[in-house]
Formats: sequence, structure tokens, C-alpha cells
Amino acid sequence: MKRFLIALCVLVMMAGICCAEDMQEKELPIFYATTTTTFHLRPEKESEERLNYVSSGTRADVYEVQDGWCRVMIKGTEGWCKDRWLNFIKSTNIQKEPQYEAITVQEFTIWLEPGSTRSLRKVPQGKFMTLYEYGEEWSQILYDGILGWCKTHLLWGFRSLNAKKYPVPGVVPNIGMVTLNQDTWIDSKDFVGMNARTGSFICVRSADESNYTLPVWRKENTIPLENGDLTAFVPWEDAQAGDVIGGFTTFYDENYGKDLAAERAYNIDLACQRIHGIVLQPGERFSYNDLCAPYKPTNGYKMAPNISAKGKGYGGGVCQVTTTLYNALIPLPIQLEEWRVHQKIGVVYIPQYFDAAVGSFYDFIFNNTLPYPIRIFAQPQEGAITVLVYRADEPEA
Repeated sequence: MKRFLIALCVLVMMAGICCAEDMQEKELPIFYATTTTTFHLRPEKESEERLNYVSSGTRADVYEVQDGWCRVMIKGTEGWCKDRWLNFIKSTNIQKEPQYEAITVQEFTIWLEPGSTRSLRKVPQGKFMTLYEYGEEWSQILYDGILGWCKTHLLWGFRSLNAKKYPVPGVVPNIGMVTLNQDTWIDSKDFVGMNARTGSFICVRSADESNYTLPVWRKENTIPLENGDLTAFVPWEDAQAGDVIGGFTTFYDENYGKDLAAERAYNIDLACQRIHGIVLQPGERFSYNDLCAPYKPTNGYKMAPNISAKGKGYGGGVCQVTTTLYNALIPLPIQLEEWRVHQKIGVVYIPQYFDAAVGSFYDFIFNNTLPYPIRIFAQPQEGAITVLVYRADEPEA
């Protein structure tokens, strides 16, 4: 009897192992669908041989999509059918990691495959989408429970969902910071210009034998090499305490804001003071509004131009500080948790889709996902704002 019980236990255990292996090996569908017409299943794509007859409105589990055909399971029979004979209800078994959040530029159709003629859903304008695969021409997005493909140019406002693995598309990092050794005039096609004073810090994108190149508003400009000394940004992986790992400079002239230009510059100075010197430990959260809001006269702010229906408000100008901070951070693997642009057309002092709005309803929030503490440097410079990111000293034990 004892031997019988032992043998029975062994059989039960083996059966359990076999069942577990079967479950692991069992293929799962990628879509749930229903049939939209009557047809015969085919044993292979393009095959003339016919399997079971399928009526309209029958559930179909889709396991594979290839060249206008789908491998399906319908009422226990596996076979192939044209993708146009199916209404795709829901994507299932999504194994990919989401890469980005983005916004739709206009209404468009998502497709079953890149270049496919099989449409899945109409996507409205201005919707936030989750991207599961980014490509220069095509991207895969999730909408209304369906994974489908769209042209990448129909999306904007990309926010990485894993900054260490998926850098923000379109970002061109600066190479370092120039400390000016003489007054230097900086302008661009649409920017009237400002006189950057001796000792100012200006972040630059590149350098050649004679000039530094820097982004100025939505254009580029150059300043002679002899006008300043370059401190190169250190790759974040190699940085030691005190090294600069990133930075950005934005510009405004003395007339930006017209009659309220001085008030706007005052608000910029105040916001810079409030974020300057902030140290974030690994995993620590930064909220711009926690440091700078509310944007009211009781908090020190003055009335100045802003991007709103009224065209002005208390704290006007603080978003240029946020925008400069945002552009200093995005080349680094630092995770943004909340970020919004002002509007689709953006603001004049930064390329489209690279501004950062804050206010009563929007905040700018990130987590320090680097393995060491960082320190924020924010300096207004009479027409320029420079934000630098340093590797900070480790806290004392």
C-alpha cells in the first residue's frame, strides 16, 4: 500500500510538470476578432484548398499577421484567412514594453501592419497615445485596446517611459559650456539679440577650428572660439563629483515682453533663485511647482506676458526657466513623470515641441534615476538663462 501511494504521488507530480510545460508552450493569440463575412479557412496562405466553412459574426483568435493574411483559430480549427474578413476587437498578450507617450497631430487611421491596406481604427486629433515601437517612418501605438501602426510624423510631444532605454527622438545634446572672456553679441534670424557679458556661461552644441555653434531660438548661431573657454560635459557614466553632465541656454532680449519686459525678467530671476542649488539624491522627485508655485503676487511674482487667453499673468516668464531645465535634462537618462508643452506651435525661444509649461494645472516633474546625486545650477544672465546639471557630492555617512 505504501509503495502504491508513493507511485501515485510521483505520477501526480509528473502530470503537474507536464501540464505546466504544456501551458508554457501554449501559444497565445495576439488579437481577438470576429468575422465580417462568410468564408472557408485555408490550410496555408494563398492556398486553394478549403477547410471549415465560417459564418459571419464568429469569434476568431488571431495568432499571426502576414502580408494581408491572418493565422487564426476558429471553433477549434486552425487556418488562414484574409485580414479584411476580420473585425479586430482587442489586442491581447502584449509582450512589448511601452516606449513613449505621444500626442496625435491630427485624425488618422492606424493600420494592421506598416504599409498595410487593412485599417483598424480612426484615431482623433490631440489624443495621448502609448507607443510600443518607435521608428523613423512607422510607429506602433495602442488605441482603444488595439495595437496598430501609424506614420511617425503624425505624432508629437514624445515623453520617454524609460529614459535609460528610449531617448527622446530629435534631441541633439550640447557638448559643453563656454565661459565668455569678453562681451559677445548673440542673435539669430528672428531674435533681435542680446549682449552676453564677460563671465556668462553659454551652452554650445558643437565647435570647429574657429567657432562654437549654439542653438538660438529656433535657429543656430556661432561665436568665435577666442571669445570663451569650453568646459566639456562629462558623459554621465564617467562623471565624478563636481563634473557638469549636461546643460542648456535659452535667450530673450530686453524688449521680449514689451512694456512688461522688466517684470518678465524679474520673474525669471526669481524662478532661477528658487531652483538654483537644489540637490536630488538617487530616486528623489523634483517638482517645479513645489519650489516655485503658486504664481501669484503673494509669492513674489509680477504681472508679465505669458501663453494664455489673456496674454499675461502673474509669473509670466517662469516657463522659460522650466523649458531651459527640461532641455538640459532630456539628453540624460533622467525620468520625466509630468511634462506638457504650452501649445502645439510651441514658443519662439525653443524649437517646436521642446518647451515645458507650468502653471495652476501643469507641473514639471522628474525623478533622479541616475545612480548618484545631482545638483541644479540655474543662472539668469541679462537676456540668457543657463541651466547646468552637476554630479553632486555624495551625502556624508
